[in-house]
Parts: sequence; structure tokens; C-alpha cells
Amino acid sequence: MTTTFPVPNPVPHPVPHPVPHPVPYTKNNAIKEYTHSIPQKYAWFCFSTCHVYLVIAVLFLLCKQPILKIVGGLLLGLYITSIMYWKDPIDFSFADRLDKVMVYSAILFSTYATYHTSRLVFTIWMSVLLLCGIVHITNEVLYHYQVAKPNKIQNFNPTNEIPTTSSHKNDTSIFNKYFSLEPTWSRTEERDFAYYRYTVTHGLGVHLLTGGIAGITVAVICLLKYQ
Repeated sequence: MTTTFPVPNPVPHPVPHPVPHPVPYTKNNAIKEYTHSIPQKYAWFCFSTCHVYLVIAVLFLLCKQPILKIVGGLLLGLYITSIMYWKDPIDFSFADRLDKVMVYSAILFSTYATYHTSRLVFTIWMSVLLLCGIVHITNEVLYHYQVAKPNKIQNFNPTNEIPTTSSHKNDTSIFNKYFSLEPTWSRTEERDFAYYRYTVTHGLGVHLLTGGIAGITVAVICLLKYQ
């Protein structure tokens, strides 16, 4: 009598998954990915300071001159779009584009309105606007080198070796850390500092400078002197 033994089934070899190739960065890729410009936990300061636009909008709406009431309406729209954007700041999103449109519209028409109101009001507005522009451009350039540029490397070139720190980790100089053009990488102390630096500078130098100082000063002068 012949004894037969069951033949075991062959164990299939695992099929290796193909390694995805890095996707080159393009503007279309960035739009599809909807990469966060600033994580929500860092955006709270700008979200809070943009409420100053509501105060200025109400002050301008109280003015009797129609041209100043239009300024108040634009500032009210800017307040709404700023809240929409800084609640969850995402590059190339609808809120981002709408907020930029309202910013440019409010700046251009406010400049026109102050020019036709008085020389004093126009001088105050243009002086603060010039200072605000310098702060904003400097802040954006630093953000580009510290955050945006390395983000493109991490998001669209995942095979690249990302350093865990930078050469400025042991640099205790706040000035050097603030104005550094060195890239920062996610989940590092340098990246946390870059996010806080950007949001605090934007909140103080843009929201509170144009809104708190220029906006409220101009609105109060118009309410008291040009009614």
C-alpha cells in the first residue's frame, strides 16, 4: 500500500511595490495638493489681530462723507475675508485669493479716499503704508527661504535626505535667527520659530500697523474734523 502525502501549496513571493518617483514642483501641483501655508496652531495670532479691521470699518461707516463710507464697506469685506483665510490658511485656496483681492482693493481705494480728504490724512496713511510695505516684503522674503522653499523640497521630492537640524541651532542671537535665510525643516525647533516669527510679524506689522495705527488714527481724524 502506497502512502501519499499532500503536496503543500507554493508560498507566493511578495511582489515589491514600485517606488514612486518624485513629482517635480509646479504651480498646478501646488494647487492640487493644497499645501498648508501656516498650520492652524500657529495662525491664531493673525486670526486674533485681524479683528481690528472690524473696529476701523465701523468708524469709517460712521463718517458722513460717502467716499469714507465706501472705505468702511471695503474694510468690512476685508475683515470677513481675513477671518476666512486665517481660520485655516491654505495656499492658492479660494479664501486666499479672495483675501488678496480685498487687500489690494482696500489699499487702492483708501489711498484714493485719503488723497481727496486732506493732506494730513493722506500723509499719515502713506507714511504708515510705506512702513507696512517694508515690513511685509521683508517678512515674505524670509518666509520664502525659511519655510516655503524647503516645503517644496519635502512635498515634491520625498527621496531627498532631509536634515534634522540646521547650523543655527546653537545660535543664541535672536537677530541672526530672525533674519536667517537658512531653510528650516518640519518637526524642528527652527521651523517652529520660523512659523511664530512670520505670524507675529504679520500680525503686528501688517494688521495692527495699518489697522490699529493708521486706520484708527485716520478714521478718528475724519470723524472729528471733516464732518
